[in-house]
Amino acid sequence: MTPATSAMVQRINAIAVIAFGLLIIAGLVPELAAPMVLLTEGALWPQQAPPALTEPVTRLFLATTGGLTVGLGAALWLLATRLAPHQPALARGMASWIVVTWYLADSGACALAGAYGNVVLNTLFAAVLLAPMVLPSRHAA
Repeated sequence: MTPATSAMVQRINAIAVIAFGLLIIAGLVPELAAPMVLLTEGALWPQQAPPALTEPVTRLFLATTGGLTVGLGAALWLLATRLAPHQPALARGMASWIVVTWYLADSGACALAGAYGNVVLNTLFAAVLLAPMVLPSRHAA
């Protein structure tokens, strides 16, 4: 992957993380909750049916998780747009640490909770996020 392609993919990935956080927050609005219901069902498969998104504790976790995810996406955006043009290796290293730390903490906790479907979803998401940072490039800085 060329450095230009890597930078573009990192920006797209940051936007996708922000959009995902906003999707989580949208689960707080009953008319917009259908995607979160499907995601929650997939994350908890095959263990159990998800809790109703109208439960107070579930709403709290949607709000908190959505906000943190938007913040994570913003951090990845800043690394891709502000630091990467000047110090691409440092930006890739920092972004990789952020993604790996999220992946290990989130997936480990999901495994403890029996949410194995979410571990699979996290693995796919982490692979997409890490690809532009770890794929070899003959032109990498």
